[in-house]
Amino acid sequence: MHIVTSIVWYGSFFIAAKSGVDIVPIMEKLGAGEKILTHLQSSNAGYYAIAYAMYKIATPARYTVTIGGTTLSINYLRKHGYIKPVPSSEKLKEMYEGKKEELIEKKEELVERYQEKKGEIVDRYQERKEEMVEIYQEKKNEVVQKVSDKRDEFREKVEEKKEEFKDKIEERKEKLDNFRSRRRKQG
Repeated sequence: MHIVTSIVWYGSFFIAAKSGVDIVPIMEKLGAGEKILTHLQSSNAGYYAIAYAMYKIATPARYTVTIGGTTLSINYLRKHGYIKPVPSSEKLKEMYEGKKEELIEKKEELVERYQEKKGEIVDRYQERKEEMVEIYQEKKNEVVQKVSDKRDEFREKVEEKKEEFKDKIEERKEKLDNFRSRRRKQG
């Protein structure tokens, strides 16, 4: 609305200046400052500058027209159904209470869904934890069994080597005894 009225005001001042209307006496009566008036009289300011100066001086009137025109436009649009009327404070309070109740219900639903999801996640976590414990126990048992098997294998090898060593010692002892007895017989 302000743009439309501004164009009309500026255009009117421009047409008036170009039509030969003596703007300076009008500006004096409207209370324009001496500085502005002497500048406009002494210079060869164009019609655009004169129209702009008048436009600026008419600012209070322009704003009054804009506000009045806006008010009339809103009333017209409201009367013809293009704009919904603003609800009364009681109606606004009812709307607020209704929305408040809706939001409370939504909040409760969200909390309930959150609790359900939390429960599901906790259950899945427990299940996964139990699975992991079982897997860990199985792996641990496998490792313990492998270590036990390797230990038994190693013990068996040690026993075999021990027996071989004993046999070799016995064999060498017999050879030594045989050698000694032959020497005694010779000696």
